[in-house]
Amino acid sequence: MSDKTKHNETDLPLSAKQMKFAQLLANPDDRRSRRAKIREVGVSPSTAYRWLKDDSFLEYLNDQIERYTEGHLATAWNSLIRQMKRGDTKAIKLFFELKGKYKQEIEVTEKRKLEDFF
Repeated sequence: MSDKTKHNETDLPLSAKQMKFAQLLANPDDRRSRRAKIREVGVSPSTAYRWLKDDSFLEYLNDQIERYTEGHLATAWNSLIRQMKRGDTKAIKLFFELKGKYKQEIEVTEKRKLEDFF
């Protein structure tokens, strides 16, 4: 198998080192410095920083971040619900914003104010 793997059909191939570096950067449990991650991958800092400017690498990195965050949505949602149950008004507002209710309510209220004005 080649050291290069296609990210998807339209992207340029990424090397195994690039993919490993992206995975290390995206992993929220890995709290080491960027420099330590670069050393682990075995490339020069200038090479790693060049990768960070490459669209194909950044797309792969964003995909890796998305995979990590998708796995934690339920945890975040449960935490938000617990905060709401404790009466945290910021959590309640965020909940309604996420559900698309808060903005609509403001728009309806503003529209009613304008109708009353005219």
